[in-house]
Amino acid sequence: MVSPCRSPLTARCSPHCSSPSSRPLTLRMLFHYSITPMPPRAGKWAGEDEEEEEEDEEEEEEEEEDEDEDEDEDEDEDEDEDEDEDEDEDEEEDEEEEERRDEEEEEDEEEEEEEEEEEERRDEEEREREREREREREERERERERGR
Repeated sequence: MVSPCRSPLTARCSPHCSSPSSRPLTLRMLFHYSITPMPPRAGKWAGEDEEEEEEDEEEEEEEEEDEDEDEDEDEDEDEDEDEDEDEDEDEEEDEEEEERRDEEEEEDEEEEEEEEEEEERRDEEEREREREREREREERERERERGR
């Protein structure tokens, strides 16, 4: 077991310790410890490391779950956007179809009106011819009566 006096922050250990830490820390030693990773802790601190690792793992798992949830939400949003776009396209198609139907109905109505007008003209022409024939017949009858 490593003595806790190996901690770089301890300036002096107890006099019975033969650890290099029993000497005062020099600037060189402080520099060395500042750029060198700490050795694994022993003794009562070892359990703390395990707890920290477990906490770190739990945090990482939670972060991954959060990321997964965010990705799921993003996917759901994308799907919703796609559905909205599809609905918009469907609405546009429906509107275009309705416009086409309206135009066709208008064209049909115009054609019917033209046909009715043409029929009325023909009927009027036919009545005019009938009147003309009637006049001619009346004229012939008058001439016959005069001729008698």
